Amino acid sequence: LGDVYKRQEQAITLNGKQITESEMLKYFVLVYNPQLVKEFEQKIEDTLINTGIDFKDAILVLGISGGPDSTALLVSLMKLQKTFSFVLKVAYIDHGLREEAKNEEDFVRALSDKFNLAFESVKVDTLEYQKKHKLSQEESARHLRYKALSEMSKKLNSHHILVGHTRDDQLETILMNLMRGTGLEGLTGMNIVAKLPPLLNFDTENEISIIRPMLDISK
Repeated sequence: LGDVYKRQEQAITLNGKQITESEMLKYFVLVYNPQLVKEFEQKIEDTLINTGIDFKDAILVLGISGGPDSTALLVSLMKLQKTFSFVLKVAYIDHGLREEAKNEEDFVRALSDKFNLAFESVKVDTLEYQKKHKLSQEESARHLRYKALSEMSKKLNSHHILVGHTRDDQLETILMNLMRGTGLEGLTGMNIVAKLPPLLNFDTENEISIIRPMLDISK
């Protein structure tokens, strides 16, 4: 991904103010190598085709953090909309843990507006959830993130949640599973298409799939 998208000096309007790279470097992504971009988008397209899912007229909810991975996925999905005839909705989840979240939300909102995409943000209380359920902060944030995305999907009559997990995230997940003592089962890691984990119990009818189009792509 680092070879596909390069940060450039570019202005974007956030809260009525023009912000440039020198002021908010991490938020600006510009395609700069046509050949690498084409290869990247082809991988995303091939992955979506290989899921065997009929995306025609489907509503896809994309969970985006505003980082380079999910932003790259958003840009690629925009270009693939006509190919698959799906409808893309953008979601940002504020876990209530970082001050930077407001700037990230503003960026994702501005990006969605630029592409004329419906945008929705949800703020969750990770620390309260962690205290109540006696989970780690990371696990609590994950639970609440998928809960918010699943509720949004149901409201929009969507059956597909897309996230920007990469091969690097996959390796990290496998290592974490092994550290937790999950044994050989933990070696499987994440799947490109999966149902919401049963322990979350947010999709009782088992109708919503999580799709990770970038899972075979390294950062």
